[in-house]
Amino acid sequence: MTGLKSKSIQAFKWNVLSQVLNQILILAINIIMVRLLSPDEFGIIALPFVSYTFFRMLQDFGFTDVMIKHNDTDQSLYSSIYWTIVIGGLVVSFINYICSPLLGLWTQHPDSVEVNKWFSLVILIGSFSIGLEGMMRKELNFKFPFFIEFFANLIAGIAAIYLAYIGWSWKAIVMRFLVHIILQLAFNIIYTNWKPSLVFNTKSLRPHLQFAMLSISEQTLNFFHRNIDTVLISRYIGSHALGIYDRSYKLLLFPLQQVSGAFSKVMFPAFSKIQDDLPKVGQHFLHIVALISVITFPMMLGLYVLCEEFVYVVFGSQWMEMVPIIKLFAIISIFQSISTITGSIFSATDNMKRLIRYSLYSKPISILAIFIAVWLHKDIYYVALYITVTSFIMMFPLWHILAKSIGIRSIDIWLAILPQLGISLVMVLGLTGFTYYAHLAAYSHALTLSIGIALGIVIYTGLLFISGNKAAKSAWQLTKNLLSKGQNSQMTT
Repeated sequence: MTGLKSKSIQAFKWNVLSQVLNQILILAINIIMVRLLSPDEFGIIALPFVSYTFFRMLQDFGFTDVMIKHNDTDQSLYSSIYWTIVIGGLVVSFINYICSPLLGLWTQHPDSVEVNKWFSLVILIGSFSIGLEGMMRKELNFKFPFFIEFFANLIAGIAAIYLAYIGWSWKAIVMRFLVHIILQLAFNIIYTNWKPSLVFNTKSLRPHLQFAMLSISEQTLNFFHRNIDTVLISRYIGSHALGIYDRSYKLLLFPLQQVSGAFSKVMFPAFSKIQDDLPKVGQHFLHIVALISVITFPMMLGLYVLCEEFVYVVFGSQWMEMVPIIKLFAIISIFQSISTITGSIFSATDNMKRLIRYSLYSKPISILAIFIAVWLHKDIYYVALYITVTSFIMMFPLWHILAKSIGIRSIDIWLAILPQLGISLVMVLGLTGFTYYAHLAAYSHALTLSIGIALGIVIYTGLLFISGNKAAKSAWQLTKNLLSKGQNSQMTT
């Protein structure tokens, strides 16, 4: 077990490095792209991107999780999974391509057709990488994926910025995806130790079909839940509003990808190895929940208070319509940063059926709320409001089901995050007082944002220190473990 802990620490180290540096790089690229392009141009891309992510999700038929979860020594299984994903990529990219005219009819924008055709090519090329990435994750090898992802993002981002600068409009965004996926495939082929053999054994796949189908079913339900708003806004509210909404929603995803994602990618393969020891799974889960809340709670609540200054300075005055949308998303994202990692726990402990049953009633309720918001109000603010309210309500049964699945109480999750939530709310009071004074003193947006960030950090870290916050101490210990490369270290409990 010590070897697994040490390996998990090492994997987490590289995954955190990947999440932080790659997300900072992506954020910087997106900020530059936002300043070069208009909300309408991002709106044109938004719905084809939904189609792209849906078909890319389907192409592995849930077998990537099988590859990571199971410890089979039969290499023919992994080769069979690899070629299943490639064949799936060929099929879904073709379906996505022939569906392109339908997207044009729905959005009533002819450029959507061309965008979707380009994304079909991206899906096909990417199918050759998915299995290679899965094998690296299986072995808790996150070092090479970090370098692969970073340099692919860097080169693709530079290319996209140049193309946007010289007037390629939305084509610059598409070329960013295409360059990225080509580079990612090339690097994966070069640096992945495992190579698939020319074997396709359907018999080796059959025992894993149920798990794969459960996994893909949950992903599909979650996909429609997360993207139905984009589909409806593109049709009934317009591309400009969709561009504003889409950029705001991406800010919601930023802390989820950067912080929660860093844990989730390591949790699934690591927890799969201890899935029969539920007390240990529950103990480590609560520890991780506390660590995540130390980072995401002040980040998103600070964004809520300083939202107007942040949007003006980072995105520009033409994007100020984002402010009320971001504020709503900031509220729910503090809890979503916890809920996001639950899927890894359900999957690693063979409790996907429970998650599916939850999704069968929770997702339709959330989707119905979005339909009502669009139908009654035709305003992206109300769409965001309805999503925030329903997400908060449906969070309670999700946490209850998860807690029951791993032998803890749902109140234990709240007890793990309440100290960080309380300290973050005190920080919010301090920042609110400062911003009120800054507005009276007519401070510039940039000055208010700079002082506000510094003040928020001082208040939050000071309160963590004064209160002797256990999660903060654990985070500090984990940081020292990472800096020492995880040698002879164990996960803090």
